[in-house]
Amino acid sequence: MRLPDRHGATGGMAIHVDGACGELAAYKALGQPWNPTVNTFKAPGGDGGPWEVRTRSRHEWDLLVRPGDPDGRPMIHVTASSTGHQVHGWLWTSEAKDPQWLQNYGGRPPAYFVPSSSLHPLAALAR
Repeated sequence: MRLPDRHGATGGMAIHVDGACGELAAYKALGQPWNPTVNTFKAPGGDGGPWEVRTRSRHEWDLLVRPGDPDGRPMIHVTASSTGHQVHGWLWTSEAKDPQWLQNYGGRPPAYFVPSSSLHPLAALAR
């Protein structure tokens, strides 16, 4: 669709490929079948299930949640590197929108950056 990247992101198609790989890693960790979708963005079930997967490109980076992300959805935090993917855990969007985590990094719009140590274990979501 040639839509522009949002929130000041750069990287084009590589960002989307990384995101899809993160979704696959999360589904494997949950023991669930992955039914990938295209161009569903933030639609309920847009990541193929009742949650949203957020993939970051460094293992030490936090879960990224935007102020406009809808409350009531579990956000799964996945990181990627040349050594593979790591699924860190999850948090409800409403929990992630805590003022203590609101940051404005790199001149981009403010967002919530939740440390992995504050996430729920993935096993709690799989129940």
